[in-house]
Amino acid sequence: MEDKDRYPDRDTFSYQLSLEAPSYLPPLPLIGEKKLSWAIYLILEFTITMLIFWKVFFFFSIYWAFIFSALIAWNFADPVADLKVDGKFFHRFLWDKIIYWLIYGRRSSTHYLSQGNIMKKIRS
Repeated sequence: MEDKDRYPDRDTFSYQLSLEAPSYLPPLPLIGEKKLSWAIYLILEFTITMLIFWKVFFFFSIYWAFIFSALIAWNFADPVADLKVDGKFFHRFLWDKIIYWLIYGRRSSTHYLSQGNIMKKIRS
Protein backbone atom coordinates (compact mmCIF):
# COMPACT_ATOMS: atom_id res chain seq x y z
CA MET A 1 0.00 0.00 0.00
CA GLU A 2 1.49 3.33 -1.03
CA ASP A 3 1.72 6.34 1.23
CA LYS A 4 -0.70 8.30 -0.97
CA ASP A 5 -3.38 5.64 -0.42
CA ARG A 6 -2.73 5.52 3.30
CA TYR A 7 -2.45 9.30 3.77
CA PRO A 8 -4.35 11.04 0.93
CA ASP A 9 -3.97 14.53 2.41
CA ARG A 10 -0.16 14.35 2.75
CA ASP A 11 2.20 14.74 -0.23
CA THR A 12 5.19 12.42 -0.32
CA PHE A 13 8.65 13.53 -1.26
CA SER A 14 9.92 12.30 -4.62
CA TYR A 15 13.69 12.01 -4.86
CA GLN A 16 13.60 11.60 -8.63
CA LEU A 17 11.63 14.80 -9.13
CA SER A 18 13.90 16.69 -6.76
CA LEU A 19 17.02 15.61 -8.65
CA GLU A 20 15.54 16.55 -12.02
CA ALA A 21 14.17 19.88 -10.81
CA PRO A 22 16.11 22.92 -12.00
CA SER A 23 17.85 24.05 -8.84
CA TYR A 24 19.74 27.23 -9.57
CA LEU A 25 22.69 28.77 -7.81
CA PRO A 26 22.04 32.27 -6.51
CA PRO A 27 23.05 34.87 -9.09
CA LEU A 28 26.67 35.88 -8.78
CA PRO A 29 28.00 38.96 -10.57
CA LEU A 30 30.55 37.03 -12.64
CA ILE A 31 28.56 33.99 -13.75
CA GLY A 32 24.93 35.05 -13.41
CA GLU A 33 22.32 32.41 -12.68
CA LYS A 34 23.50 28.85 -13.32
CA LYS A 35 22.28 25.36 -12.53
CA LEU A 36 23.80 23.43 -9.68
CA SER A 37 24.88 20.73 -12.13
CA TRP A 38 26.95 23.41 -13.90
CA ALA A 39 29.06 23.87 -10.77
CA ILE A 40 29.49 20.12 -10.33
CA TYR A 41 30.56 19.65 -13.96
CA LEU A 42 32.88 22.66 -13.67
CA ILE A 43 34.70 21.15 -10.70
CA LEU A 44 34.77 17.68 -12.26
CA GLU A 45 36.10 18.89 -15.61
CA PHE A 46 38.67 21.13 -13.93
CA THR A 47 39.96 18.26 -11.80
CA ILE A 48 40.19 15.80 -14.69
CA THR A 49 41.89 18.22 -17.09
CA MET A 50 44.24 19.43 -14.36
CA LEU A 51 45.39 15.88 -13.74
CA ILE A 52 45.80 15.25 -17.46
CA PHE A 53 47.76 18.43 -18.15
CA TRP A 54 49.92 18.24 -15.05
CA LYS A 55 50.62 14.51 -14.74
CA VAL A 56 50.26 13.07 -18.24
CA PHE A 57 51.71 16.01 -20.17
CA PHE A 58 54.63 16.47 -17.81
CA PHE A 59 56.15 19.33 -19.84
CA PHE A 60 53.37 21.67 -18.63
CA SER A 61 54.15 23.55 -15.45
CA ILE A 62 51.45 23.63 -12.80
CA TYR A 63 50.63 27.26 -13.68
CA TRP A 64 49.94 26.51 -17.34
CA ALA A 65 48.03 23.37 -16.40
CA PHE A 66 45.85 25.45 -14.06
CA ILE A 67 45.18 28.08 -16.73
CA PHE A 68 44.31 25.60 -19.49
CA SER A 69 42.19 23.49 -17.13
CA ALA A 70 40.25 26.53 -15.95
CA LEU A 71 39.60 27.68 -19.54
CA ILE A 72 38.46 24.25 -20.70
CA ALA A 73 36.24 23.69 -17.66
CA TRP A 74 34.68 27.17 -17.94
CA ASN A 75 33.86 26.72 -21.63
CA PHE A 76 32.54 23.15 -21.49
CA ALA A 77 30.64 23.04 -18.18
CA ASP A 78 27.60 24.91 -19.49
CA PRO A 79 26.97 22.79 -22.63
CA VAL A 80 27.47 19.54 -20.71
CA ALA A 81 25.08 20.62 -17.92
CA ASP A 82 22.27 21.16 -20.46
CA LEU A 83 23.12 18.16 -22.64
CA LYS A 84 20.52 15.40 -22.97
CA VAL A 85 21.36 12.30 -24.97
CA ASP A 86 18.50 9.89 -25.70
CA GLY A 87 16.35 11.76 -23.17
CA LYS A 88 18.85 11.20 -20.35
CA PHE A 89 21.20 13.62 -18.70
CA PHE A 90 24.86 13.26 -19.67
CA HIS A 91 26.08 11.58 -16.48
CA ARG A 92 23.29 8.97 -16.63
CA PHE A 93 23.89 8.31 -20.34
CA LEU A 94 27.63 7.90 -19.74
CA TRP A 95 27.03 5.51 -16.83
CA ASP A 96 24.60 3.40 -18.89
CA LYS A 97 27.05 3.32 -21.80
CA ILE A 98 29.91 2.13 -19.54
CA ILE A 99 27.73 -0.60 -18.01
CA TYR A 100 26.53 -1.66 -21.48
CA TRP A 101 30.12 -1.90 -22.70
CA LEU A 102 31.23 -3.89 -19.65
CA ILE A 103 28.40 -6.40 -20.03
CA TYR A 104 27.93 -6.68 -23.81
CA GLY A 105 30.59 -4.69 -25.62
CA ARG A 106 33.60 -6.81 -24.77
CA ARG A 107 31.92 -9.84 -26.32
CA SER A 108 30.77 -8.13 -29.52
CA SER A 109 33.05 -10.22 -31.73
CA THR A 110 31.56 -13.51 -30.53
CA HIS A 111 28.05 -12.50 -29.39
CA TYR A 112 25.29 -10.10 -30.38
CA LEU A 113 22.38 -8.57 -28.52
CA SER A 114 18.91 -9.43 -29.80
CA GLN A 115 15.85 -8.07 -27.96
CA GLY A 116 17.70 -8.06 -24.63
CA ASN A 117 19.14 -11.56 -25.00
CA ILE A 118 22.79 -12.36 -25.68
CA MET A 119 23.08 -14.67 -28.68
CA LYS A 120 26.23 -16.43 -29.78
CA LYS A 121 27.33 -15.73 -33.33
CA ILE A 122 27.41 -18.77 -35.57
CA ARG A 123 30.53 -18.97 -37.65
CA SER A 124 30.27 -20.79 -40.92
